[in-house]
Amino acid sequence: MDAEPHAMAWSATRSTVAPAARVSHANLSRSRMTRHHRLLLALPLLCWLWGCGGGGGAATNDVPPTVLGATLLQSGANPAAGDRLLLLMSEAVTLVPNALLSDADFALGNGTLGDVGSAPALLDARTVQITLGAGAAIVPGATTIAFAATNDAVKDLGGAFATDGAARTMRTGDGSAPTVSLLTLNAIDAALNGTGAAGGVLQVPRSGFTIDVVWTDLANGIDAELAVLSASVPVSVDGANLPAGSNLLTALIRSDDGNRASWPVRDGVTFPTGALTLTLHAVDGSGMPAVARSFGCRVTSGGDDQRPLERGQLWHLAFDRDLEDYRLDVGGIAASVTILAGANSVPDAWDILRVLGLQSPTPLSNLSPGVDSNEFVQQRFGQILLDELATLFPGIDVSFTLASPGNFPSGSLSVPYASHSFSRICIAGAAASTPTGTLGAALFDANNQTQNDDCEDDLNGQRLGVFLHTFAHVGIRAGATSSFRSTYATFIPELGGTRIGEDPQDGERLLGTRSDVRTTRIDAAIRNLARATAVVCAHECGHSMGLVANSAMPVGLYGNDPVHFPGNSAAASLHIEASFLFPAGAQDVMSAAIDWDAALHPSTGFNSLVLAYLRERALYDRQ
Repeated sequence: MDAEPHAMAWSATRSTVAPAARVSHANLSRSRMTRHHRLLLALPLLCWLWGCGGGGGAATNDVPPTVLGATLLQSGANPAAGDRLLLLMSEAVTLVPNALLSDADFALGNGTLGDVGSAPALLDARTVQITLGAGAAIVPGATTIAFAATNDAVKDLGGAFATDGAARTMRTGDGSAPTVSLLTLNAIDAALNGTGAAGGVLQVPRSGFTIDVVWTDLANGIDAELAVLSASVPVSVDGANLPAGSNLLTALIRSDDGNRASWPVRDGVTFPTGALTLTLHAVDGSGMPAVARSFGCRVTSGGDDQRPLERGQLWHLAFDRDLEDYRLDVGGIAASVTILAGANSVPDAWDILRVLGLQSPTPLSNLSPGVDSNEFVQQRFGQILLDELATLFPGIDVSFTLASPGNFPSGSLSVPYASHSFSRICIAGAAASTPTGTLGAALFDANNQTQNDDCEDDLNGQRLGVFLHTFAHVGIRAGATSSFRSTYATFIPELGGTRIGEDPQDGERLLGTRSDVRTTRIDAAIRNLARATAVVCAHECGHSMGLVANSAMPVGLYGNDPVHFPGNSAAASLHIEASFLFPAGAQDVMSAAIDWDAALHPSTGFNSLVLAYLRERALYDRQ
């Protein structure tokens, strides 16, 4: 199986990563860390760093168009000749050349359009404008309008003349059109949905995705009930064919969140494969129409060869690697965590917790039956790690366990997805026998076609896993005022601290029966290391689920694009730096570099396109 490398950096400031032959290594300063991974194409290897357009389409059904809303644009206190009446239609329409729209074309209630002398105008595919004539008499809020069978001026794109329909009450427009600032799928940001500078065409399965809009109107709000969404292609709805140009929203259920609305494409609603353009027409609470917004994408069949999690996935987080021991040395120019060759019968991850003062050679015994303070800290660390991973993978069919589900097939780095029940990754000590800036390394598995073993400790000289040694080594060297150092110096004897379990009252603090400053610091030390570990673990497992495939959609997920995502380093293959889409201080989990404080930020996570991919609502081509 071929493989290519990549690496990631953890830093107080961003570090750059320079590839060297087949494996990329992060170059670290005192304030920087990196991570590693590799690429799996047919078998594994790895290394780590850290279009729109179109109209509404033509409806070919036999249902004639009708009026959905009627809005008056008045120049004075009362409707008068020269004022305009806007009719929002149920589908795209055309106008018969030189034909007038007058009282004779409508069923009017309590009003008249006056002596109409000018032809109507089509403002967009669904909005007809009529200029009122002399003698117009309309009472906003009382006068109603619907097409009559005598209409000879407005017809749909299939040739059916508008007629009948419910009578709509005319209302007065506020003169200010609402704004549709975003039409997208799966709430994917514009920078990642094919409409941004990076280009590409978003690709979705035939069903199961969401259609999302951001719309605003400060004066009267959006009248969502009058929104019309059409497709450029026929759509299957519960086994029946809904022609192109029809209003899809009659088949979907909307949810609202402030100025955002979303329509899940439910089971039973299926789009054909190929190119698709969606067009949204919206009006505000006064009936003023927004400029129609269109979104182009591509629909794929979405077979198992594209879906990353068609059967879900279980990840075993293994803590059993024991290759060496570690010692904190503070006597040199800068403190360092020295790597001591040889196993010591203690998992390397727990050795690193000892260096940071979270484990003690003389732990308090029996905090709970048979559990000493070291084991208690390990259990809390593991549970927080699991909780944080659940937070980082919301709505995604993936789970993590600390309990071993069994053995990975001997001699295999990867096996066919359906042939094994889990993948695994080691939460380990050091990335190599000498200090590096590597935070993690994992196999890259395009489209997640296999179950992967990211616990290999000698893959052509590269260890796989999550490397806590890098947190400790680089973090301690970051300086006394850094957030890392200030969190852990309290517990590191070499820095004047007292290890957890070596203060007689630490048992009460761990059990929650004593609350003081040290309790708060103990909680923060365990929680922060578990959170940072979860972020790195999410990044590494993400690579083994197909993140971040290079190139724009539908070929990839915009990996390795330093032009349009300029935070990317030159070695950012299979990574994306889209942190500009996150709140200040947070980062994209799949960045090629991340710093400690960003890892702890609650908004650090996967970007919107990656989340859609992991939820199988956006799919890239089979690689």
